[in-house]
Amino acid sequence: MNKTIQYGQSGLAVLKLQETLNALQPLFPFLSIIKENGQFDNQTRQAIQLFQNATGLLANGTVDSLTWDKLYLKIKMNNLHFLKKTASSFQLVPGENGLEIQKLQSRLNYWFPNRSALKLDGFYGPLTESHVLLFQLKNNLNADGIIDTKTWDRLMAES
Repeated sequence: MNKTIQYGQSGLAVLKLQETLNALQPLFPFLSIIKENGQFDNQTRQAIQLFQNATGLLANGTVDSLTWDKLYLKIKMNNLHFLKKTASSFQLVPGENGLEIQKLQSRLNYWFPNRSALKLDGFYGPLTESHVLLFQLKNNLNADGIIDTKTWDRLMAES
């Protein structure tokens, strides 16, 4: 069972909430992709209130068991998945764009909170690539700027 979380809290439960909301974005296009940083900030509160309102829940911004249940039901009913590797040939390269790149940018911001934050624009440009190269170097990975399975798995791991 997931614990109740609300504005001002931080931690893995909040990060899980943010990842879940972002996974639901294709189903609820009025939800913006939010920063996955484990901080229950205004952006997260607004997103959960929009979700609660759209699904008939009390839109109070607090994530209780009813809200968690509705979040997971929507994921399951619509066969949505979190952005994860799906094959050994998984690869993201500079010049690509899309939700996977937004997820990449969000995780790089999580790993480098003291570095200038990447804009979650979904474009794998030079600034994103410089963050990737630094991440790969710091984690003893092949520093080529290509997100392969090893790099992705390490990015998605908890710190």
